[in-house]
This record gives sequence, C-alpha cells and structure tokens, in this order.
Amino acid sequence: METEQNKEFELVLPFYKDIINYLIILFSTFILLFIYSKSWIYLPIIFVFIILTIVVMKNRCVNCKRIFSQTSIGKKYIETKIRPYKYSIESKYLYSDGSYKNSKFSEQKEMNERIEIYHDTFNCKVCSFEWFKLCEVNLDKENRPSTENIITTHLKAPRRCVDCDGRLGKGRIKYCSKCRPTYSRTV
Repeated sequence: METEQNKEFELVLPFYKDIINYLIILFSTFILLFIYSKSWIYLPIIFVFIILTIVVMKNRCVNCKRIFSQTSIGKKYIETKIRPYKYSIESKYLYSDGSYKNSKFSEQKEMNERIEIYHDTFNCKVCSFEWFKLCEVNLDKENRPSTENIITTHLKAPRRCVDCDGRLGKGRIKYCSKCRPTYSRTV
C-alpha cells in the first residue's frame, strides 16, 4: 500500500522541476524590469514568455504536470444543441474620400445556431492518467449574417485642426481657437 502511494507521490513534479514556475518567475522579472527601466526592449520578451506559458499549459498532463506527455486517444460525439446567437447590424457612413463619418446600430436580432459537443479524450505517456475535454463545434458559423453595412455618402470630409482634430471653419486657418499657437514679439 505504501509503495503505491510513494509511486504516485513520485509522479507529481516537485516545485523545482515544473517549468511553469520558472516561466512565471522570469515573466514577473521582465515585467519589473520593464516597469522600472521604462525600456521597450523588454516588451517582446514578455510576449514570448506569455506565448510559451500558454503552449506549455495546453500541452501538459493534468495529473503529473509533465509537458508534451499527453496523447489524444480520440473524440466521442455527445450531442447537438441549438443556441441563440444575438447580433445587431452596424451601418457605417463614410465621406466621399473614405474617411469615417458616423454609424448607427439596428435593434438586436436573434438567430438559432447548431452546436455539436464532443468529448476529446487524452492519455498521459508517463503516468497513464486519462482525462477528457469538452469540445464544441459551431456548424452555422459561416452562415452568420454580416454585422456591418457600409454606406458611402457624396459629402466631402470637413476640415480638421492639425493638433486636436477638431472641426474648422472656412478659410486658410489650420488650428482651432483652442490650439492656435501664440507668438510673442521681442523688441
């Protein structure tokens, strides 16, 4: 009895062998370096650690936490459900040059979608633990209606302020009354 418990205890990774712990420590170190040094060079490194953590978490055993030890046994069909999908159509109005004018949303509409549910079964190569994940496949995803309606108007885009992008009146001015630069004269 004790030997079986010892075997089970040995299968679970200790803290220093679990790669997730090292990724979290390195990730937090680079975040602190980024905050204190305010250097943008650490930002890509942080994104690499985020991607590595996600890949390792998705490809490891649930029981013994060893990475890349899971194998897929197969999928088993469970059922097909019908779920409501709510959407509203956005009408975007554009000026004649293609710049954005404004938009309106229609009232919310509803459509039924068919969703198939599967059990995806996995097995660990090291500890031979077996587990499953629920997978959902949307059968009507490509049949969803378009949620965007683009309407081009014949109007020209209004003139904008160089600094704050506020609307301007007619004439040669480039700045609005708030952003107009003040020049001091020296004698």
